[in-house]
Amino acid sequence: MLKIFFVTGVILLIIMIILHVVHGRKEFRENFAGIISSYCRGILYDLGNPPDSLKASVYKNRLNIDIYYKGTHGCWTTSERIFPNAAKADSLVKKCDIYGKSNCDYYLKLTNNNDSFWFRCHMFPFRPGLKTALLSLGISLFIVLTVAYVALRQILKPVKYLIKGTQDVASGNLDVVIPCRSHDEFCTLTESFNTMLSAIRNMITQKKQLLYDVSHELRSPITRIKIALEMMPQSQNKSDIANDIKEMEIMIDEILEAARLEQTEIKLQAEQIDVGEFLSQVSNCYQDVLPGVAADNLQKDIIISANRNQLWKAFRNIIENALKFSSEQSKPVTVSIVKNDSMVMITVKDFGTGIDKEHIAYIFEPFYRADKSRSRDSGGYGLGLFLCKRIVESHGGKISAESTVGNGTAITVSLPVTLKVN
Repeated sequence: MLKIFFVTGVILLIIMIILHVVHGRKEFRENFAGIISSYCRGILYDLGNPPDSLKASVYKNRLNIDIYYKGTHGCWTTSERIFPNAAKADSLVKKCDIYGKSNCDYYLKLTNNNDSFWFRCHMFPFRPGLKTALLSLGISLFIVLTVAYVALRQILKPVKYLIKGTQDVASGNLDVVIPCRSHDEFCTLTESFNTMLSAIRNMITQKKQLLYDVSHELRSPITRIKIALEMMPQSQNKSDIANDIKEMEIMIDEILEAARLEQTEIKLQAEQIDVGEFLSQVSNCYQDVLPGVAADNLQKDIIISANRNQLWKAFRNIIENALKFSSEQSKPVTVSIVKNDSMVMITVKDFGTGIDKEHIAYIFEPFYRADKSRSRDSGGYGLGLFLCKRIVESHGGKISAESTVGNGTAITVSLPVTLKVN
């Protein structure tokens, strides 16, 4: 809007300059020659007959007007400067022209009976010039545009708040409240946005609460089913039911754990952990799972302050995901450490199927599964990486993912280093 306003102002300035110059030049040519002619005839009347050269010298000194006389009473001039010849002077009769710049002389020829007078005038107003028009109109337009710009910025300030609010919502922050500091249409729009956001928050909260309540209530019937299952004789059906119950318990545990992490802050019972040694212990748990985990040559003596159980749960999920979506014939999952300033970056990379770029931004969202075609036989309910994200962030760290379809996925966890043992 401001750009449109500015371009419109510039176009208006150009039009005003053109009209000003064209109209001013036309008005000057039509009116000013007559004014000069009348003025000079008054001077001729005062000079008398025959014309007095001494009075002409007085006019030269007082009004800066040069006079050249040629007639029945002789020939004289008030200036040593050369006047136009008779042919050029005759062409200027009843018309006043400017030669060169605006501060040049005006030439005029008048006749009185057999006498001819040429006037060179320096005292009359100048013709309207382009520079003068540009300066005056430019200053005026600058003042108008400045006032309009300040006014528009003030008027459009609620729009900036709305843009910032939508960006916050897009990044996942639903606790945004946009201030309303006026009583116009923008205020109405802001209030509508806040009302809509509040309704969305309530709807999401209610749905999550329902999911968590149902998950919690499922524990009792599952426990009764497990007890009844123990009474059944051993069979394939019993094994299948036991596996299904185990899956349900895993899912319910993940849902309740997600609820706990999302609704309350994780209370860290922190201890000093050697990152290299810790990752080696986690990796050793999966050495018998193909394609295996390569966690050799991990840098030691990098110490962080963390909750061991929570951190173990996070890296267990990351490594299990990497193994889950790697084929048994692929390269082993690699675990590496890089220390950078006050942070240690831990990368777990697999060489499996990979994830499309369009899904990368959402894999840390709860219940999100990048491949909708994957069955539950592959494990997971879309909560593992969400739990990892919450745990890592509770330790003051960050988690990110990079992936190429057909070339695997790399999950990087950055955690603050608190101490290095020498």
